[in-house]
Amino acid sequence: GITACFVLHEIPPKYRHLAIIEFHRILKKDGILAIAEPSAIQYQPRFKWRFFKQWGLKGIYFAGLAKFVYEPFIASWHQENIPHWLENHGFTVLSDIDGCPIRTIIAKKVN
Repeated sequence: GITACFVLHEIPPKYRHLAIIEFHRILKKDGILAIAEPSAIQYQPRFKWRFFKQWGLKGIYFAGLAKFVYEPFIASWHQENIPHWLENHGFTVLSDIDGCPIRTIIAKKVN
């Protein structure tokens, strides 16, 4: 298997494609790809009571932190339809959990 932990959102979009091609190349059939990346949840533009109610002080902390950390490619990562992107590269998404502050995706190589 392969784990990619907080790295794919750091790669310029035109090179992410190359990374996923390489992941597919080195994995055997039915190999597992585990991805952990910052969730888009903490990048929501405004504070909402529902947000606090769901995520509590942890949510407030990470939402505040997201405003001060410079991540040049995070917006493009969050705009990407990751399950569709993985499927286009020969993976089946087994799990996609979007929490705060981490989104975790587990995919399996199918061809």
